[in-house]
Amino acid sequence: ARCRRGGLAAATSVGAGDLSALTAASIASLGDPKTIREVWNALRPAQREKLTSADPLVIGNLDGIPLRDRVTANRISIQNEIARRRSEVDDLQKQIDELSAHPTRGSSALISVLRARIAEHETYVSSYQDLLEKKWEWKDENRQPVSQVGVNVVVFDPTSSAIGSYYGPIDPQTGDIPAWVKHTAVSVPGTGANMADFSESRAQDLYLASGYDSAVFQWAGGAFPQTIPEATQASYSEKLAPRLASFVDSVNVPSGATMTVLGHSYGGATVGLAEKAGMHADRILYVSAAGMGRGVAGVEDFPNTAHVPHYSMMARHDAVVGLIQGNNGDWNAIHGQSPLNAPSVTRLETGFVDASDHGKGDMESTGVIDSHSKVFTRGSTSFDNMVAVITGSQAELFAPDDLVNTYSGAGPVFIDGVDSPDYSPHYIEVK
Repeated sequence: ARCRRGGLAAATSVGAGDLSALTAASIASLGDPKTIREVWNALRPAQREKLTSADPLVIGNLDGIPLRDRVTANRISIQNEIARRRSEVDDLQKQIDELSAHPTRGSSALISVLRARIAEHETYVSSYQDLLEKKWEWKDENRQPVSQVGVNVVVFDPTSSAIGSYYGPIDPQTGDIPAWVKHTAVSVPGTGANMADFSESRAQDLYLASGYDSAVFQWAGGAFPQTIPEATQASYSEKLAPRLASFVDSVNVPSGATMTVLGHSYGGATVGLAEKAGMHADRILYVSAAGMGRGVAGVEDFPNTAHVPHYSMMARHDAVVGLIQGNNGDWNAIHGQSPLNAPSVTRLETGFVDASDHGKGDMESTGVIDSHSKVFTRGSTSFDNMVAVITGSQAELFAPDDLVNTYSGAGPVFIDGVDSPDYSPHYIEVK
């Protein structure tokens, strides 16, 4: 429940009138991110450091805490999780050594199981080390490159399979997105997203392409489906949606800057349900989305984003989610109405793998499976359209299928709009 009292009044009540008595848990109990931010800012640096050291898992995942402090807390949590998993590997290896020294019936099978568990731990440790050691660059207000070691991890909770990263500048005074940033975005991945594969982020590509005055998050704040059968269940998106809404609404977007939320595949359904839960945003983009969320009939179901620009894109013949979408008003489908033909949603073109060289093939040439994710290829028409939505520039509209033969014995013959001899790109200004 959101706290209705003023931040400091609520905090001193929780802390029995003494801010120094506050714990990470008591701050979290305040509920409202704005209240949490007010209380956090009222603490002395030494108090914040003490709270972070005492309970980094809470502070690092607490909506309302400035980005810099969340990153600091999560770095501690990542190091703790690496140590925990390495200790577990040592224990498992001791069991293997014991079984190998004194084999019995079934020892071989058990050793295989233990080795598989070790391999899993090592995969996670390697991924977490990458988060701590990855080298990358962002640009300051003067467009000068700044080198950084370590990803800005703003969500990290192994107990709930939650992770999130941030690519962009951090203000040295506020610890948040600088006032000169004009474009912010949150990218939500799809099926298969997990904590063991998060150091190479699409958010980094979108940030680099969107310009120095942008800031992009990659958010996977809970368990995502890992298989196609799991992806046909709406339960994951229903659990993720309120968390996403809280996270997006807690981002301290600079005055005058825009917030774009884009969801890919299963993440599209998660974004739609977050909108239904009351999330605020300036623009929404559904990328190869499974739907707009279970039970969603259209943008009219969104209390705070019904009137903001909505965009969608998907490669033609996408076989990953194309067959399960609710079309023509069928909002009772697995993941609700399709954003490709929903009223008030503008479909954008996926176009070509190389937007500057159409001879390298259209997005459909990558295959009905690969095209589902290839839309994130840097330099492609689809990727450029994502950047256009984030930055509010020109995006290419979808080119409808072209009727080329009405006399075929099999019926009308259509070709993809981008393959038509008369194809010519048509652009719109993103609002």
